[in-house]
Amino acid sequence: MKYVFFVWLCYSLQINALAQDGPRSLHPNVTVDTYLTVSRQGVRLAQDPLSGTLFYADVDGYVAQIQLNSNGQPVEVPVASAAQHGIEFLQGMTFADSVLVLVGIRRLPYEGVGRIVKGKLRPDGSRQWTVLLETAPYPYSGTAFDHAFSGVCVSPNRDSIYVNSGSRTDHGEVQDNGGRFPNLRETPITARIFKFPLKGENLTLANNEQAVRQSGWLFCEGTRNTFDMAFNSEGRLFGAENAGHRSDPEELNWLRPGRHYGFPWLIGGNETPQQFPNYDPLTDPLLSEGYRDPSFRNDPAYPTRPNIAFTAGILNNGPDANRVVDPATRQLTPSDAIRTFTSHASPLGLVFDTDSVLADFSGQGFVLGFTNGRGLDLSTLRLQHDPAADNYRVSVTRIAENFRQPVDAELVGGTLYVLERGRNAISRVQFRARTDRRADLRLRMKTDKRVAGISQPVMVSLTVSNRGPVMARSITVNNRLPDGIEFIDSPHFQTAPSGLTANVGGLAPKQQRTVVYRARLTQPGTYRNAAEIVQSSVADPTSTPNTGTGDGEDDMAVADLRSLPNGGPVRESPNPTGRHLPAVQPNQPPPDPNRPDLQLSMVADKLTPQLNGRVTVTFRVQNAGGQPASDVQLRVLTPNNLVAENNPGWVVNGNVLTSASFSIAPGETTTRTLALAVGGAGPFLLKATLTGPADADSTPNNGYDNGEDDEARLTGRALP
Repeated sequence: MKYVFFVWLCYSLQINALAQDGPRSLHPNVTVDTYLTVSRQGVRLAQDPLSGTLFYADVDGYVAQIQLNSNGQPVEVPVASAAQHGIEFLQGMTFADSVLVLVGIRRLPYEGVGRIVKGKLRPDGSRQWTVLLETAPYPYSGTAFDHAFSGVCVSPNRDSIYVNSGSRTDHGEVQDNGGRFPNLRETPITARIFKFPLKGENLTLANNEQAVRQSGWLFCEGTRNTFDMAFNSEGRLFGAENAGHRSDPEELNWLRPGRHYGFPWLIGGNETPQQFPNYDPLTDPLLSEGYRDPSFRNDPAYPTRPNIAFTAGILNNGPDANRVVDPATRQLTPSDAIRTFTSHASPLGLVFDTDSVLADFSGQGFVLGFTNGRGLDLSTLRLQHDPAADNYRVSVTRIAENFRQPVDAELVGGTLYVLERGRNAISRVQFRARTDRRADLRLRMKTDKRVAGISQPVMVSLTVSNRGPVMARSITVNNRLPDGIEFIDSPHFQTAPSGLTANVGGLAPKQQRTVVYRARLTQPGTYRNAAEIVQSSVADPTSTPNTGTGDGEDDMAVADLRSLPNGGPVRESPNPTGRHLPAVQPNQPPPDPNRPDLQLSMVADKLTPQLNGRVTVTFRVQNAGGQPASDVQLRVLTPNNLVAENNPGWVVNGNVLTSASFSIAPGETTTRTLALAVGGAGPFLLKATLTGPADADSTPNNGYDNGEDDEARLTGRALP
């Protein structure tokens, strides 16, 4: 009866008593706690990629955002209701950039209208609701099997959405709703998965087989109720399927265009016995007494199986949720031929670690079991592709248990949030993160002009690059405009309460992407317009997202702009989320009046010289002490691809060059230069140190690699 929770009948009476103690971990590196108690019995959980906050919804159309209060504690803030978006039975929710997509049904007396709406974010934080698609009315069965529009996910390139339209029958039987729809089983709209264009507006889907097939929107069929779908890291779509009253296995399917997954003739790898002559439900070993009803009967008019190949569910290698009912004993027994999960487990909340950020479950999937005691609970899915079978196999391992009617999940970095309908709560499952999975994101910002007249359009470009070794996804850039700069338009940015926000998407290693917008000056000034990367799916070794634009990290950037003709007061971008930086403290000891204190630095006129070219290096020596230093010499270690030219005052001994002795008074600075010819391509490293009298904070002539202030080094690359 797991699908009953979609109509929300009294299934809670059958929940296993184990759940009364609350969720608990079964893995040493996994922790589980309660994140928040919510006001409603939820059905969907999703993360807004722009704000980074969670949203949840219930079946009555209530949608709320989980925000942090002034104390940093999560609180529930209502966002929308059915009166605003028009969905009266809501079962699907996801985000496409900042657009909130809702999926469900608009109710009629004996029929339903499948409805998909988009909530576009306004600058004040509210949403403008538009209809992406509505179906023609199609008949309810008037039973718990009206699964309706539910699961939804966005394509990796964010141009389409996949929507599950569940069956209106349990196993393909007649459901005529009290005689209102004689001999009706499924409709052209039900038991199918559709793919709709995300940019669509006011589309319609007819309840007509020919029209459905000609629409171009039918993705696959023969799916009973794929309540959850998700893409893995390879961009392949998977769906968790709920079976019916019989103890048929619940499927995990690799969803592909044009495929038929068998329903109603094949469920969980089992042939539906009602399609065969003289079916007797009383002798059906997979039909428990409590599930027998008039829909199970001898059915001579059952539709003939089509002459096409069905795509089978994924085989489960175990060790968990791999039990089937033994027809002889009617007891559950392990099987290596089950497709895929133990019957009545009701798999939900399918997600994948697409960025491979988890230490113990890198790249794996996760699935919840709505029903306790069926071996699923919260399990990991380790998929292995089987080219010979043109399918996958999966190893299923439980890692946590005792959730109470978990209906959905959202993986955010190293944390899996679980929505529990049975206790009106969001649980938090935390994993160890991989320390070697890091991207290095950098932000650059420029304008097409440095000076502009009032009201003159200015094009602003922001380029995000990934200089790290791994893929980064869900990259979001935020730009708070200074007072006096007005946004005009953009193909990438949207206005939000936090400023201009753009979802850059994903960046592979060494890849970059540029997003742009147009703005204009409304008053004279000298402007410092600052932007920052506020979200990424993986950690960054050199910066932390959403820490403001004043910390100098490489995930923020500033572009200067001055008004014509004479500029004006300095106007900067607001920085309300800025991380507090302590005052800079000096790291040098006070000068010693009784000793010299020599400090060395060096610069080159070029760091990327051409082969056969020349590099001129300037050495700067300062005496910060209280006594003069005499008999001071510079000693330079050169690499093999830089060769000393004729340098008066220098002595060459192999790769070591030594300057003539010199003296330097307290507070004085002196320089020496060295010309080097480029004799070979590739990287180079120069090292230098000082010889001379005893020093206040360093030891003269003790090598090049001690980190003392009388040493210096310079790196570059000679180009071929």
